[in-house]
Amino acid sequence: MMLPLMLVAAAFQAAAAAPAQNLEALACTAQPNFVTKERLPFEGASFRFSGTVTAEAMELEDFAPFASVALLQQGRPEELSAVMSIQPATQRRYDVTLRRLINNELRERSIIGRTPSGGSVPFELEVTPERMIVFRIGEVVSRVPLGAFQPDAIVLGCASGSFRFDNLVFHGRT
Repeated sequence: MMLPLMLVAAAFQAAAAAPAQNLEALACTAQPNFVTKERLPFEGASFRFSGTVTAEAMELEDFAPFASVALLQQGRPEELSAVMSIQPATQRRYDVTLRRLINNELRERSIIGRTPSGGSVPFELEVTPERMIVFRIGEVVSRVPLGAFQPDAIVLGCASGSFRFDNLVFHGRT
């Protein structure tokens, strides 16, 4: 279940021309109404991280099932995430939401689009040299300025179900 953290750290320290690194798939399972997260610490100012996420099983109870891709500033802790959630009334699509958490408290939340829930959904998380975070989930794209936010970990997560993160590729630039 653990992604090779050393590969991620090495990729962030690699030269700008370094080839992309393929990472092991991650199976994420969370009991109904619970969240599971996997942290991938890194060093570096800009990078691109991509893959696909597939729902294998979802428990539509009190808490909406979701998969998330996030950046975390561990020392603060602050997290900015793109979340794909399924609602009982709209199971054919994911609502894609940007969320900002500070000390695990929701500070901002906005739905930025929707994507079909059948099959695998491609995602990409990029931090540009211009200090912008670009989230791409399916066809949904959102750009967010970093501001004072200094991320030092990628977080893959899920809630109320089983999701699989595949085709994970990390490309770091220093």
